[in-house]
This record gives sequence, C-alpha cells and structure tokens, in this order.
Amino acid sequence: MREDSLDFHSALEGFGLSEYEARAYIAMLKHGALLISELAYQAQIPRTKAYSTIKSLARKKLAEIIPGKPVKCKSLPPEETLEKAVLQQEKKVKSMKKTVINLRKLGEEVRKTIDVIESRYFTMGPKVLSKRIQEMIASSKVSVRCIVDSWGYRLLEASRDALLNALAAEVDVKVVRLPIDTDTDLDLILPGITEVRIGKHNIKYNVFLFDESNAMIVDKVTGKGLFIPAMDLNTILKDTVFNHVWETSIPIRNLLSIFPLKGNEDILNLLNAEKVNNAFVRAVSSAIYDEKMLEVIGLKLIEEIEESCNVRLFKEPSEATIPILTAFLTQNLGEGGAVKYDPNTNLLNVESPRSGSGIPDSVWMFAIAGLLKRNETPLSIVQNISYPEEGTHILRVKIPTKTSTPNR
Repeated sequence: MREDSLDFHSALEGFGLSEYEARAYIAMLKHGALLISELAYQAQIPRTKAYSTIKSLARKKLAEIIPGKPVKCKSLPPEETLEKAVLQQEKKVKSMKKTVINLRKLGEEVRKTIDVIESRYFTMGPKVLSKRIQEMIASSKVSVRCIVDSWGYRLLEASRDALLNALAAEVDVKVVRLPIDTDTDLDLILPGITEVRIGKHNIKYNVFLFDESNAMIVDKVTGKGLFIPAMDLNTILKDTVFNHVWETSIPIRNLLSIFPLKGNEDILNLLNAEKVNNAFVRAVSSAIYDEKMLEVIGLKLIEEIEESCNVRLFKEPSEATIPILTAFLTQNLGEGGAVKYDPNTNLLNVESPRSGSGIPDSVWMFAIAGLLKRNETPLSIVQNISYPEEGTHILRVKIPTKTSTPNR
C-alpha cells in the first residue's frame, strides 16, 4: 500500500472514520462505483465486513448504495461531505476557544473578588476596636444600628461624643441592649440616646451596622472585632437580625419605672414575650372543657390571624385546610405529640405529651375549632382524658359532615 494512501487513512480517521471505512472511501474515490466484492478487494478489507462498512459510510453521508443486482456502491464528493464536517469542527473549536476565554475571565474575576475580600475584611483587637467604632459612627451619614451586650455597651459608652454628634447631624441611631446580669442592667441608658430598647435574645455576638455599607461583628468572649465594609452583609444582618430583634424588644423608656424596683431579674425574664404567650395559651387551654368556648375563641383567633398575617387559608374548604392545620398542630405539640384525622369516620385524634386536663395547649387546636365553626361543621368532644402515669393527654373530637340545606 502506497505511503500517501496511509496518510489519507490517518487523516480520515480524524473525521471519525474507522480504518475499514477510510480504506473503503479512498477505494471508491479512486475507482468509482464498485461491487461489494470489488470494494473488498480494492480496499483490502474482509469481504464479511464490506457491506456493513458501506452502510456505515452511507449513514455518515460519505457513500451511496446503488440498488440493483448486484448492489453497487460509490463515494459522495468530499466537498459535499467532509467540508461540512470541517465547518462543524471549526465552529466547535471557536466555541471551545470562546469557552476558554470566558472561563479565564471568570477565574480572574473570582481571584479579584477573593483579593478584594481578603483586603476588605479586617480583624481588630480590643484596643483598636473602640477607636474604630468611634470613627465609623462619626463617618455615618444615614444610620447606626447596634445590638450590644454589656461589653458592646461599654464600647458605645466610649463613643458617646460620636453618637451625640451623629444625632445632631440627624443620623438615625438605634440600639438594642441585651441584658446579661442584674449588676449592670440598671445602667442601660446612653445619655442623649432615646432610641434604646431592651430584649432577651439568644445572640452570641455584638452587631454594629453603619449606614448601608459597613458592618462590625464583635465577639463578646475574646473582645475581637471583624470589620466588613460590605453592603450585602450589612443588608442581610439588618433584615434578618437587627429588624427582628428591634421589633421584639421593649423601649427602655417604658421600663424606667420598673427597673429600680426589687426583683428586676424576674422582670428581664418576663420580657420574653414568647414564653409569656405560651404560658397564656397553656392557661386558657387547661381551663376549657366545653367545645363551645373552644369554638368561640378559635373563631376569633382565625379572624385575628387573617387580619394580622394577611392569609386566606381559612377561607378555603375544611378538607383542604385541616391537613395543614393538623401538621402545624403536630409540630407545635413537639416530641411525643401526634395528630390523626380520619375523613371516613370524621374523627380527629390528638395526643399531647402532658398529663394536665383541658384542651391541648396549642393555638392550632383553637384554629381548627374556629375553622370548623366558621364552616358550620362544629366539632364535638368525644373523649378528653389524661393519663398522668404515661404523661399523655388524649383528645378525640367528632367533626360532623356538613349537609346542604334543602331548597324550599
């Protein structure tokens, strides 16, 4: 076999042709239309492989099978076939080059971002921290937001002049004080700072937010601070942490007459609105044995929820809403609680992990009763019994099927 033929074979393999396909294609280009047996001889491929090779070339639009007796085959012009393949490969290569360029740009942007982040995040020791906070307060133009414990409060005390100057410049300053111990909690007021609230929240660090672009996180254990001039972090901390803490804390001016009294450590515990609300629900639940009162409270409850939470859930049919409410009820009862509603028997079975009497202490039990009352299918208590030795309480209620009023 000539050396140039071998070069053609190697080149055609670059187009995805096998060795037999390359030999067959070259033979047909040289000799024109051939019988299958002639092709096998000219291409030097096994006779048993000749026909399958031609079929493969035909699928690749490099050859044509000529019907007849006997069957012949011929090659199609390379300018109609291989040139298209070259163009496709060129497009593919251009796309690959473009991808490489874009990936290079992406890598450069990532490296730039990392370099910027590493250069913008500063860790400060306690000695430098106080001065830095004063500088940031003094440079704030719009707002200063702080959540501080006793350590953070001392940092603000050291920044009193800067805070007063910020207030004089109409900067919006808001401070939430997290009480830690009663020895320092009597001294909660920053002179001249009126927007101070006190709350009891489980936050392990001090937060300082300056305008909309800078944040300072201070570890209350080590006293070290992390200064981050990043707008996105400032927004996240403000929206997810500060606003919630601010709304659930109490203005210090409302407590001025209470803190001087004895027992201020109990006052701090009573500031936990969630615990007080839960205690109220338990008290109301334990006092209710009659389904009528349960329905009255429940109906009022869902009306208040609709107004304050802007939900339409309670406007839906009971069969669509009860599964959602029972899921909330199960979650609210916690470990050991179980709720099951059987639509066939219309029985709602509630097992709560407590031994007291009355209704299960969950607002969702009242919500279910209020929903059924609104939909004119009020429940009736079938069983309401406690098992003190097991620490459980069983409530079983019957939900009657709503019947349509006959036309008169």
